Amino acid sequence: MQGKLLFKCAAVAMALGLLVGGCSSSKKDNKIIKIGALAESTGSNGSYGTAILNGMRLAVKEVNEKGVLGKKLELVAVDTKSSADAAAKGMAKLVNDDKVDVASGIFASASAIAASEVSEAAKVPYLATGATNPASCGYCGQGWQGEALYLPRLLHRSLPR
Repeated sequence: MQGKLLFKCAAVAMALGLLVGGCSSSKKDNKIIKIGALAESTGSNGSYGTAILNGMRLAVKEVNEKGVLGKKLELVAVDTKSSADAAAKGMAKLVNDDKVDVASGIFASASAIAASEVSEAAKVPYLATGATNPASCGYCGQGWQGEALYLPRLLHRSLPR
């Protein structure tokens, strides 16, 4: 079970890297794509969060061996502690302090809802990796839906208008 989850999370992280690889960035260093990782590393969903974060780290390592359109990925992780309040604060840190281009992670819907509200306000695309509640996805995609559903939605929201 964790092997499948790890593989899925690695695929999600790579898709995020490919997704934003061609998007313009207002950040100083446009040779780096910053991915925010919201990981429930502790608390009741700690095992899921740890597997998700490990998958994302593996995917970033593999993608960085070749790069994405001449860019490298940088993963910035925060522990959401399996708490909706910590998820919102973690997302705020990622978008405001770390200036991530995209964010991904969180298994629980309540935490994903809190995080997505912050990402939507900041206009930072967010991929909820395990949350299934439709309300958890204002400005994001949901990994469980499959790439055909969430990647076009994220791409549309990522492109400059």
